[in-house]
Amino acid sequence: MTPPAELSLALVLVSTTRGADVTTLSEPVNVGSEQTGKAFVLALALYFAAQVVIRVAQLDGLEWDEAESVFFAQEITLGYGSQPPLYVWLQWLFFEVFGTGHVGLSLLKNALLFMLYGSVFGLARQLLGSLAASAIAASLVLIVPLGWEAQMDRSHSILATALAAAALWTYFALLRQPGTARRMLLGLLLGLGMQSKYNFVIFLLGLAMASLAVPAHRKVIWTRDIWITIAVATLCLLPHGFWFVQQFQTATQDTLNKMNDGNVYSSYTVSVQTGVKNLIYSIVSYITPLWIALVAAYRSPRQARPHLHTPDARLFLWLYVGGLACITVLIFSGQLAHTKSRWLQTLLFSLPLACFVWFPPQQATVYRRLLVYAAVCGGMITIVLGLRPYVQSAFGRHPRINQPYPELSNEIARRFPGVGTIVVPDRIVGGNLHIQPPHFRVRLPGELCRDTPAGTGKVLVLLQPGSKFHPNGCLKEVIEAGQMAVRSREVPVESLLFDYALVLHGARPR
Repeated sequence: MTPPAELSLALVLVSTTRGADVTTLSEPVNVGSEQTGKAFVLALALYFAAQVVIRVAQLDGLEWDEAESVFFAQEITLGYGSQPPLYVWLQWLFFEVFGTGHVGLSLLKNALLFMLYGSVFGLARQLLGSLAASAIAASLVLIVPLGWEAQMDRSHSILATALAAAALWTYFALLRQPGTARRMLLGLLLGLGMQSKYNFVIFLLGLAMASLAVPAHRKVIWTRDIWITIAVATLCLLPHGFWFVQQFQTATQDTLNKMNDGNVYSSYTVSVQTGVKNLIYSIVSYITPLWIALVAAYRSPRQARPHLHTPDARLFLWLYVGGLACITVLIFSGQLAHTKSRWLQTLLFSLPLACFVWFPPQQATVYRRLLVYAAVCGGMITIVLGLRPYVQSAFGRHPRINQPYPELSNEIARRFPGVGTIVVPDRIVGGNLHIQPPHFRVRLPGELCRDTPAGTGKVLVLLQPGSKFHPNGCLKEVIEAGQMAVRSREVPVESLLFDYALVLHGARPR
């Protein structure tokens, strides 16, 4: 059941477009009024505002991607491990504006999701009109990585997909009205995309191959002015590119491990077979339940007459062929044995739009049905997210969001008032402690002696139960050691347990 505000807005969208017909012309068709588009954008803004409110109300633990972003956002550098830096830079900026906390964390994510859905809406309206654009953009909520998982725990993938959507919108705007400003904007978006997530290159190569394969697009895009787009993208990439070359092994090792996911020692044949099966499974899981909703919206094969001869239809076809060809090459090189559905979203986010470009419906009812399905799904997601901590606990699960990190932070501040820096066992613990007042400075083992200036003081080292701390480097004498346990005040009760060592921090060795 959808919340009343979202349901009423969905009904407004449906009622204001009743009776509109859809043609199958290759030129953009103005289906739906300007009020339809405005109502949808308002509904979209309210939907993501509701997600912010829900997340801020759950002021306890962070999931993995959230905690990692908070951990890295303590400082600005040109690179952060195996991920490009753009999301962390944005998170740092949001924390500077809104303060380090759940507000800045959730606002950034949902602002990027609004950018993604809004860019798809703008592109679809350019091609098919306001009603179709509303249904297509809303249907993104039916794609699990973009609807459900994005709210659960995603960061870099959301940014990369939002930039891909904005780039594709700019690409089509450039086709219809070429100009230097649009070429520069396209280059900027592509350059930023490469700094959001490395698999953005699949979308980039797919778009380049598609624009070359469609003559009508090639004549506009691949002129002598293409250097403007390439130059802006290159300039945008230079700072991080320099870091990437210097830290190549650090930047790629974790990604390569994820790509193989336990198949490092498998034979080439087994690796390829596993890679192909995982790719097929990822595609199927990505398009489900979207394809079910599309079938239900069309209902009759007569509503799905193919319209594949237009340049726009061929562009989408070649975009997916080119991008999936790049993934297939990686699989047959033996470097990619494991594909996750969310890795495909920078390439396949436009699939709902492509379906309607390929198979334009004969009646506007198809769009209205899809819009209602998406509104119901969005309402269900909102309700489930609000009840999620209680539902998961009722089934005996212990989600990270329920962990009592506020109590742990308060206990540390009470017992060790002179401590401002904590050495943590992993980034999950570090991010969760840093986001809670008093916002301790957190570091992983080995980082503290490397990047802190000379000086003395006390450092608290948190260890997993049963672990032992051995003084070394700038962490010298152990002043106190013991065990720290905290319990949440909520129902159901969750607990955290750590061994700790209060250590004297001396000058950095020279």
